[in-house]
Amino acid sequence: MTNGELKLMLNMLPRLANHHQTVKQSLLAKIFGAFTVCMSKTAPVHIVLMENTMRLKRPSSLNYIFDLKGSFINRKTKGATTASTTLKDVNFLMAAKMNEDLTKQTAVNRVKLRDVIRRDVAFLRSEGLMDYSLLLGIETLEVRPPSTRHVHSIGEEAPKTASKPSDQLLNDNTQINATLDSVSQVDADGERRTNIGKLMSQSHCFANGKRLYHIAIID
Repeated sequence: MTNGELKLMLNMLPRLANHHQTVKQSLLAKIFGAFTVCMSKTAPVHIVLMENTMRLKRPSSLNYIFDLKGSFINRKTKGATTASTTLKDVNFLMAAKMNEDLTKQTAVNRVKLRDVIRRDVAFLRSEGLMDYSLLLGIETLEVRPPSTRHVHSIGEEAPKTASKPSDQLLNDNTQINATLDSVSQVDADGERRTNIGKLMSQSHCFANGKRLYHIAIID
């Protein structure tokens, strides 16, 4: 971070804090602190500590990471990629074409997402900022059915067959159910829906089916 960028950030900090207090579901990554590292043989270095907005439930289940700016110019990651490679806008369109339901959301989710993104973008525009990205991580958790246990009578010898892999998993709560429970709540009408408003401000994570979406606006 340059001296100019540090000065700009410190100047806008009160307004950024007010934005987070006003728009509690804001996707803007929170800033925890700014530090200047001074060393004897080099110029001071300014460092900003920001929240980790991609708290994966299971790193091995990560499918994609996209850095989106809404442009096609030089916005394609080329060459061999892995699930942890940061892809860009053109890659996103290619992935969405191959997986039509990749970002499929309910009408409620779409409305809330559009609203919070518009409010965050309006704030950034008011600050004269434009070089920011929408960071999107997509994680798919495996749905594993509960195992079937053999219940034997008193005195009956338990079966000696080898246990199936599923027997080693939690029977009452699979990984996906436990995760979805942690990112959803029951509405007043009793219907279970994703609590986007609260969760985006805390972990930038919401669920739809077996997919988890990690989303944030970063500069």
